[in-house]
Amino acid sequence: MPDISAPGEASRKPEYWGKAAARTGPITAEFYSTSYAPTLTEREFSGNHYEWNNYSRFENTFVNQLTGRLDQTLGKQRLQASVAVANISSLVYYNAQAEPAQLSEQRQLVIVGVRHRFQVGNFFADNQGTYTLGGDQEGLRIPSLVANAKVYYQGYIFKKALFGQIGTEYYYQSRFRAYDYSPSTQQFFVQDQFRIRRYSLLDAFVNIDIRTVSVFLKMAYLNQGLHRNGYFTTPYYTGLPRRFEVGLKWQFFD
Repeated sequence: MPDISAPGEASRKPEYWGKAAARTGPITAEFYSTSYAPTLTEREFSGNHYEWNNYSRFENTFVNQLTGRLDQTLGKQRLQASVAVANISSLVYYNAQAEPAQLSEQRQLVIVGVRHRFQVGNFFADNQGTYTLGGDQEGLRIPSLVANAKVYYQGYIFKKALFGQIGTEYYYQSRFRAYDYSPSTQQFFVQDQFRIRRYSLLDAFVNIDIRTVSVFLKMAYLNQGLHRNGYFTTPYYTGLPRRFEVGLKWQFFD
């Protein structure tokens, strides 16, 4: 059963947000702290399927996070790495009954991130990954590993009248118990029965800039059918299949 704080008087604690950082060379230490009140929907809701009033029950949620960062450039390569430890108190979330609840015990997260970018001539690569420890607890649903890799070629043609990019992008997400979705309240809530399997997406893209006009072309989910024929983004909601996308951005000024 979820650990829910007992009813009490309405919180009068102020909301705040603050950050402090210290840097020496490529290394940065950062401390972040915030206190925020529950949303209006978490406090009060009345509908055909759900009704609640939590004005006198919920306290502010407090988050303290300490982060260490490394940002080092070597020629045309750049390496960024970070380790963060976050402590969350009085977390408000939507429980397995799709109703708001508040935890009385704290939650801790350890988040490790790495990003590497490099260039060889007109070829570029941008690879990054994030590993989260502690994201599968009551009130939290975070995949342990998320990675993204992009490789592309860019440059000018036609006497620099046209700037273009052509490349591929890869996304990976590990298996986890994703949030379920309630159409009645339009909110995501924790669930324990459905695990989304790990999946990956491979896209190919072309970006073109001609003065004030930008055009992008993308073939999304190229790898559909190679390992699996589809994937879920949240329980019983499938991701989009393979498709061709076109976009246009036109700025009406010189």
